[in-house]
Amino acid sequence: MLPNNSVWLLLNKYRKSFSSIILVLSITFLTPFVAPASSETWIEVAPTKDGQQWWDKGSMQTTESGTKKILTRFKPSRPNGMEQKQQVLFTMEINCENGLFKDTNVNGMPRVRARWVSSDGDLLIDEVINEVCSPKIT
Repeated sequence: MLPNNSVWLLLNKYRKSFSSIILVLSITFLTPFVAPASSETWIEVAPTKDGQQWWDKGSMQTTESGTKKILTRFKPSRPNGMEQKQQVLFTMEINCENGLFKDTNVNGMPRVRARWVSSDGDLLIDEVINEVCSPKIT
């Protein structure tokens, strides 16, 4: 067995390599959903008092279960005198048959336990679902 000083020297020597491996693995496994090489075609739905919403037609994929997966972005409204809030990026999966959706990724962070929900009257989400599920699009 090596003396404590030798162990410390070995750890110090390989610290950069170990850090690099951790970084590469983190990037590989924590990268959010990205559509295969396609051009971005952001389509804005009608804005509401809550803000603006766009969906990326170029990102649309049909999953094995028949749902649609798209990238969306939301820009909240700015009340007078308030600082502009940041846009929020989502990967949204839509069940066109039932009119349900789930956000599987928010600002690059996976939502592993995302559940199917209704829009609960959110006009921006309703419009995204209507457009994505339109026979013209699919």
